[in-house]
Amino acid sequence: MKTIIIPLFDGFIARNILYTSVITELTKRGDTRVVIIPPKGKVELYAKQFENGTTIFVEKGPFWEHDRLEQITEKLFLHSIPTRFMRIRQVDWYWNKGKYVPYLLATTLRYLGHIRLWHRFIRRIDLLLPVQPYIREILDRWQPDCIFAPTMIARDEIALMRLGKKRGAVVVGMVKSWDNLTSKAFLRCFPDRMIVHTEIVKREAIEIYGYPEKNIIVTGLPQYDAYLEEGFTETREAFFKKIGADPHKKLITYAPAGDWMTHFDKEILSRILDWIDEGKLGSAQVLLRLHPTYESQTEELAGRPNLLVERPGKHFDAPTKEAKLRSVEFDTEDMRHLASTMRWSDATINTGSTMTIEAAIFDTPVILIAFDGSASLPYWKSVRRYYDRDHYDAILRSGGTTLVRSFDELKDALVRYLENREVHREGRRRIALEQCYKLDGRSAERVAKAVLEML
Repeated sequence: MKTIIIPLFDGFIARNILYTSVITELTKRGDTRVVIIPPKGKVELYAKQFENGTTIFVEKGPFWEHDRLEQITEKLFLHSIPTRFMRIRQVDWYWNKGKYVPYLLATTLRYLGHIRLWHRFIRRIDLLLPVQPYIREILDRWQPDCIFAPTMIARDEIALMRLGKKRGAVVVGMVKSWDNLTSKAFLRCFPDRMIVHTEIVKREAIEIYGYPEKNIIVTGLPQYDAYLEEGFTETREAFFKKIGADPHKKLITYAPAGDWMTHFDKEILSRILDWIDEGKLGSAQVLLRLHPTYESQTEELAGRPNLLVERPGKHFDAPTKEAKLRSVEFDTEDMRHLASTMRWSDATINTGSTMTIEAAIFDTPVILIAFDGSASLPYWKSVRRYYDRDHYDAILRSGGTTLVRSFDELKDALVRYLENREVHREGRRRIALEQCYKLDGRSAERVAKAVLEML
């Protein structure tokens, strides 16, 4: 049998691979087996849910702790991403905290990132890094024909890609999300084939990193395959009962990114609740959908009338902040809940997040927060800067959202959408098509086919 190794160290990518039909498509021929490498805290979960002992196996470890050299190398590549998004991150991490020397070094790397010669130079450095024994043990034990790296970000994935290539395995990489090539995933190791979800990301891979166009396959996002299937979302009555909402009121879903991004969500949400109390938004209620992992002061408003609060996902213990980001799991039920939330919301509010795409799929109005409550902050400390990130260009050009820069604009947008949700419908359709490629329920099939063709 042909063996495919898939490292899955991120709960957000697991929903794209494990909780869709990708695994089934990869193994249904009968001549392939898949070996899942999970994060340390999810070995039992994945073994219980997915391992069958014939075509699907779960690696049990032991896992390694990353050393200082790996962390330094990771930063070298990260700061060499030559984008506006990376400039914003560098200002946040260093300049705004008074760390001017690290900012100068990071900025220098970002400028070097525009030079292809620099790309080749640091990739050669990457090839010289020592490989942890655990990676060798995995490759010795399973003798894989293919390494399928579904994010090309995690250090473990990079090590598997690098050594797997040396040992003759074909490497298929996938870009995890729409913002990764401009903010997180410098292409340290070119895979033999790259899977991307949209034509936009395909263009970024070519223009930013010089990856060969002929080796790129556009597939769409498997996690959205089920969204428009008949019966996948709950009925409005069942969904409202589940979250404790009043079926006679309209529903506004507020999805704050977390305090790391802006400290003003609490003030803004409080003002919205005031408007509801005063009857300025008609008969409405708010579902506060907290970020799965980031803290938000908005949670302190729990208990106010017309406010429902939830934190999505299944949460597992994690020893570090970094590990916490990977400790959340989104299974089929979580995906169904999110789809139902977007379908039955009358308006949604977020700050430059993927929730815009989720809402657009269900033709649900989107309001984007681009102001800092009652404060007046300079650009580099204002939430406004986040709308200059590269991946949001197409969203703002689409005409499918309302970018609000004040409380008055926010209230006007809410009133307009709650009265007529058809406003900006064509723009939302444009977002769905541009950011999802095809909403035909066959993205998982295309992902699996792109992998299997390389065996």
